[in-house]
Order: sequence, then structure tokens, then C-alpha cells
Amino acid sequence: MRADRTHREPGRASRATAERLMPERRLRFFLGVAEIGGYYRDLQRGLEELGHDAVFVDLHPQVYRYAGRQEPKRPGAARFAAWAARRDVATPRNRALRKTAWRLTSRSARVPLFLWAIATRDVFVYSFATSFFGFRELPLLRLLGKRTIFVFHGSDSRPPYLDGSDMALDRGLTTEQCIALVRRKKDTVRTIERHADVIVSNPLSSQLHERPVASFLAIGIPRRAAAGNDSPAEVREAVRIVHSPTHPEAKGTPAIRAAVERLRGLGLAVDYVEVTGRPNADVLAELARCDIAVDQLYSDTPLAGFAAEAASLGKPVLVGGYGRDAMIDALAETPFPPVCFCKPEELDQALEGLARDALARTSLGTQAKRFLEEHWDCRVVAARFVRLADGTAPPSWFHDPREELYAEGAGLERGHLARIVRAVVAEGGREALCVGDKPALERRLLELAEGAVSGAAD
Repeated sequence: MRADRTHREPGRASRATAERLMPERRLRFFLGVAEIGGYYRDLQRGLEELGHDAVFVDLHPQVYRYAGRQEPKRPGAARFAAWAARRDVATPRNRALRKTAWRLTSRSARVPLFLWAIATRDVFVYSFATSFFGFRELPLLRLLGKRTIFVFHGSDSRPPYLDGSDMALDRGLTTEQCIALVRRKKDTVRTIERHADVIVSNPLSSQLHERPVASFLAIGIPRRAAAGNDSPAEVREAVRIVHSPTHPEAKGTPAIRAAVERLRGLGLAVDYVEVTGRPNADVLAELARCDIAVDQLYSDTPLAGFAAEAASLGKPVLVGGYGRDAMIDALAETPFPPVCFCKPEELDQALEGLARDALARTSLGTQAKRFLEEHWDCRVVAARFVRLADGTAPPSWFHDPREELYAEGAGLERGHLARIVRAVVAEGGREALCVGDKPALERRLLELAEGAVSGAAD
């Protein structure tokens, strides 16, 4: 466990920061065109509370249904485009004619929406490597003097050979397909970097980036801590553990289940709840009842969406990852989220420690909630986006990906990752890694593939 080093006392960032960073003029934001874990819903809320005009449009509706406010102020073009996108997603592929019709309608509906946006918006915040028209509109936005910010959330820019979601066994990608996907992601990142004013990305998943990025964690995940959740936890015999994997293999779910069984073998009463493929409201309901939230085992970020939701409810979060030490170094000038961060091989010890110590759980949950209130409140994160938009963001928020040597990725056990990298290099040479602009990182990946990195051998 690294609880002593992963939390720094708050001080530099607080809600007062939001007030201090407000610009003199009111900015008009367009947010879209995909929602990721409620990020843009809450960013919109923060911008509006600071007095800015923000419109969010989701043209890639998902199954998790993140609750949001009804927005009657949205123009008809936005409402129609969102409605057409939902109909497109809801139409099964085996209804080929109907699917084609809705796909064309959805794509066509983006044209009036985009025309409205360029006529009325100052700043475009794009999400998860999406755009209106495959990034073809970006030169026009620059020509018109619009400010563009692209926010990467991890798997949209992380090399597939380092990504358990891409290389999960149930997806069945061949090495040749992996190499092709790496190149497509590299081309997408390069296209965006050529035109965007600001890139926001996690330093530990920015291996394909070539220009400095605003650190995802320095900017923060916009959240609003739940009110009235400071009462003592419900007294019960069993410790209630909640885990909500979007992709069980990539999140290390089998190992987490096994760790829970080992706790039971030690005589501990454990109530384990797994929430998969259910609406976000169900996840929040389970989090509200839990004692421990276990996020994932192979993470390259300490407080992702599910973990941030747990923290907003004052719940202690356990997250594992090979990148723990690299994250601490990358965020040397940024308050680090207070989580129980363990290396994958330390999972049993970390989980047992939390399960046995109710006071430690309460303390960690309280710290996590306070961290969100002071550093990641919707208004505070929105104020940082305002500074990204008006060009006044400090250098301390930015990270040069050429200086990052993290090569263990996310969602993959180290030995499995090494085998994938080895196969990629055998098939396509070191050029297939697409990190030739970062010689030190390339050497690190080759060492890992050869088993020279500790723990990477078969």
C-alpha cells in the first residue's frame, strides 16, 4: 500500500480557485461529441456555474445512461442530431436497410448542428478522439479563430499493444490486426495534434503523442461530491466490496474475485457485489451501500471514472497498477488523489488491510471526498478549462510525452503484455511500435519484450 505517499494535503487548489480564475469575458463552449462516464455532463455544469455558456451534445449514446439534466435551451439542430444518433445506435445491424437510413440521417444531421456551432461557439472541447466529420472540420475551425481542446481518456490514444481492452482474448485481435490498429491510432493522434490548440491526456497513456499534453489529472475529472454522506457507515457483519468492470478481463476481475475468496478463506465475512452492463444509476446505488470500492488491477491512472464516483460518495477506493510510482513522479506538482494504490502483486495484502480496518476505510473515504471538493469540483475543473481556452494555463499543467518511460500500459498482466509486444516486434519490427520519436521508451519496450524488465518474462 502507498497511502502515505499518494496523498498530499490540499492547499493550492480549492473552490476559491474557480472564482479567481474566471475570465473577464463570458466564453461560449461546445462540448461533444461523445460522453465518457459523465465527464462532459459535469463539465458543462461547472462552466455554467462559472457564468459561461456551455452546450453538450452526445452523438455516440452508450448503454450506461449517465443521468443528465434536460436542456430545453439546446437548439433544434442539437436535439435532432442527438435523437438521430440514438435511433442509429438503437437500430440492429441485421436490419440493414433501416440501419443504413438511420446512419445517413444521423450523419446528415451533424451538418446543421455544426453550422450552428461555428456561428455561436468560441471554444470546441472534443471528447475521446471524436469529431463532427472525421476531423475534416478542424482546419476550418482554426481559420475561423475558434479554440479547440481535445480530451483523451486513455484507450483512445494508448497503443493497443499496451491496452487490455484492445488485446483482450475475447476480442481475438491477431498481431497483424494489432499493428494496423496501432497505426490507425497514431494517424488519428497525429491529425488531431496538427490542428488542436490544446491536448489533454494522461501522461502514462500518451505514448503515441508527439507534443506536450495538459495532464489529465492536473486538469481533473469534474465531479460534485455527494451532500450529506458524512454519517457513520451502516453497521453490518460483512464487509461489502463493490467492483464494476466495463471489461472484466482488462480490469483484472478474475484476480479480484480470487482475492475476495482468499479473504473469505481467512475467516473474514465479505459481501462481494459485481455490477456489469447496468445503468450508471445502479452503479451509484451499489456504491452508496458499499464499504470498499475496488476499481481495477492494471490501471495507469489512480482515480478513473468509477473510482471518482466512489470518492464523491466518501467511499475508500482500492486500485492496482504497475504505474503507481510513475504516476507519483508524473504528478509531482499536482495533488495526488487519496486512494489505496497497490501493485498487482500486492492486491491481497491491500484488500485485507482495508477489510480489517474500518477506521482506515472511513479516513480514506473522507480524504477522497475532500479531495474532490477541493480539487475536482465541477467549478474548479471548469475553471481550468477556461484557462486552457484563453491560453493562460501554467506550464506545470503540461507534460512532455518524450520524457515518459512508462511501458506497462493498462489492463494487461505484465507477462501477457510482454508477449504481445514481442509478437508485434517480430511481425512488424520496432517501427510497428510507432514510438520511434521516443528512443528511450522504445528501448524500454524492447527490454520488456525480451524479459529484461523485472517480472516481464514468461
